[in-house]
Amino acid sequence: MPAAVGIRRQRARQDGGTGVLEASMEGDRTCVEFDECDANGFASCRFFAFDTVVSMRVPAYVEQERTSAALDALEGAVGLCRRFERLLSRTLVGSDVWGVNRSTGELVEVDFDTWEALRDAKRFSAESEGAFDFTMGGVTCLWDFRKGVSPDRSELAEALGHVGWRKIELFETGGRSGGRRFVRKADALTCVDVGGTAKGLIADRVCAFLREAGMPCGYVDLGGNIAVFGGKPDGTPWLIGVRDPFGCEDAVAIVALRDGSVVTSGVSERSFLRDGALRHHILDPTTGMPVDADLASATLVAPTSVEADGRSTMIFALGLDRAIRYVEGRDDLEAVLVDVKGNVHVTSGLL
Repeated sequence: MPAAVGIRRQRARQDGGTGVLEASMEGDRTCVEFDECDANGFASCRFFAFDTVVSMRVPAYVEQERTSAALDALEGAVGLCRRFERLLSRTLVGSDVWGVNRSTGELVEVDFDTWEALRDAKRFSAESEGAFDFTMGGVTCLWDFRKGVSPDRSELAEALGHVGWRKIELFETGGRSGGRRFVRKADALTCVDVGGTAKGLIADRVCAFLREAGMPCGYVDLGGNIAVFGGKPDGTPWLIGVRDPFGCEDAVAIVALRDGSVVTSGVSERSFLRDGALRHHILDPTTGMPVDADLASATLVAPTSVEADGRSTMIFALGLDRAIRYVEGRDDLEAVLVDVKGNVHVTSGLL
């Protein structure tokens, strides 16, 4: 089990308080808030990573005894997330992805986890047939959805000229242990961005880590990318609400799940209005502009988070009719789709 390197934890006094613990990464001001045991019997933590708020829950009691194992497991999971962030961030100087984007055609050696994230991103790009492309990094960086900034046509045209998932080549030598992994760009100005797929891989890895740490069940939320395992301690499934993309507090649907993942792509999180049109962050790889879809959100339910995450953006871009046909044609996927008029569409396996 990997050590939680760089995390300091201090237990709160057990004097009727909330049981909240505070932790900090050495050399980093980011705080991690721990709760030893909430009203439902879960130990939990919350922290900021991957440009979102991450939360995790595991049972505070294992085999009827209070134990520090739950908090130790959560600390290790935080450390694992920090490691993935250092590897996969497009903007963090020194990350593997940063190094690939700075390269000009030479072989770049990367960590196995980085290579796997790039392999997944390439696989989903190929499967989407143009609806999703992980080499859109040069285009996405031209947009600022927080400040409402959009690029001009000349900027978009230049950046789009370097988009194409086939421009990224992946090589490996040896097995997973002891082997080496390399990436090469066919276009020196191509910029990769695994933000559309990597959280699925990370969520699955965190769940696997918590299982190996002895947790019988768990709930991992990477900013709306949710993965669960084991069901709740009382034997019931986890209940996961699908958020209303139009801002209503009530969920549009509730998914009951013991093991698997629920991931939503939609227009509500990062968007702005310009000239009466909604500019959202799901961009068309052929135009660099927001996808003109008839969906407001697309939620996928899958056995693993990497499969749900990798396809949720693609499903959104396909539009309502094609998305339903695609999901109904697969035994491993289900979907909750909300169209632009607010109508909710649920695939047959969830009815």
